[in-house]
Parts: sequence; structure tokens; C-alpha cells
Amino acid sequence: MKTMILITAFLITIGSSQAALSIKPGLWSVQSKMKQDGKEYDPQAILKATLAKMTPEQKKQMEAMMAKMGKGGSPFAVSSKGIEVCYTPEMLKSESFLSQQNSKECTQEFPVKTSTHIVIKFKCANGMNGTGDWTVKDSAHYVGTMKINEKSGKKTDVNYQAEFVSANCGNVKPIDLSNFKK
Repeated sequence: MKTMILITAFLITIGSSQAALSIKPGLWSVQSKMKQDGKEYDPQAILKATLAKMTPEQKKQMEAMMAKMGKGGSPFAVSSKGIEVCYTPEMLKSESFLSQQNSKECTQEFPVKTSTHIVIKFKCANGMNGTGDWTVKDSAHYVGTMKINEKSGKKTDVNYQAEFVSANCGNVKPIDLSNFKK
């Protein structure tokens, strides 16, 4: 589940990892496929199933945690289209958001960082490490891959694609960038 949370966090934050990233601000739908040790998974289905199994108390705790990350609401939603996230113009101009996320637990470097292509390498105190590669196809589409190696030896590969849905984010709140400032 920790790997799933890390993957979701990276999918949410990619839009804010480079100054002037060439995508539209607003609501985005991110669809992904995950393979762990050769076995394929659907991350959206796993999130939906996990949420469905939670007790009302667990859901309330999760909502409270997510509300702290988002500005008064959840920073993502799970829909039939995938994981929906909200990117603001501020996020798309901010380089600090992704590079400071989990800074106490993980270190990141960006060997490639342009407005249309980002490569990240990360290493975490818990032994997890990996790479991510994102490419902006046009202002309304991006694609990417992630490769994650866990200390236990598990290997996870994620392929995803994202598309712009609307300039209006509706109930999906952007992540509160002040949570990530040093």
C-alpha cells in the first residue's frame, strides 16, 4: 500500500515539478497501469476497492488527512476516467513542490528538467529508490513511466497517461503548496 501511495503522490505532483510546465491548469485525469514483480494491477481499481472496504471511521480519518493536503478538500478523486487531480497556474510555475515532497524521507535529483520532459531519480531512507520519466505530448496530454525498487526486492513499473478534462476543478481541490515549503 505504501508503494501505491507513493505512486499516487507522484502522479498528482508531476504537473508541478517544473517552472512553466507546458500543460493547461485545471482538472486532469490520470490513467495508469502497474506491474509488480511481473503481475499486472489496476491502481484505480485498487484505490476504489480500498476505499470501499474502509469503515466510516477510517474514511473520516482519510478525508481529514486528504483535506490537510488539499485546500479544504481532497487533492484527488477516483473516477471511471482514472485519478483526477487539479493543477493550478501556481503549481505549474512552482519548482519547489515535487522537489520538496517527502524531503525528510527521500532525496530527488532531476537529470532532465524542461517544460516538456522531466526525468527524476529518487532514493528514500527506507531503501526504496527509482526513476520517473514524464513527457508532455501537448498542452492537454502527458505520458510517463515510473520504475520503483523496494528494499525487499519488489520491483514496480508504472505506465500512465494523462489528459486535460476541464479548466474548472469542481470538487477536486489543488494540493496546498504551503504544506511543502521548507
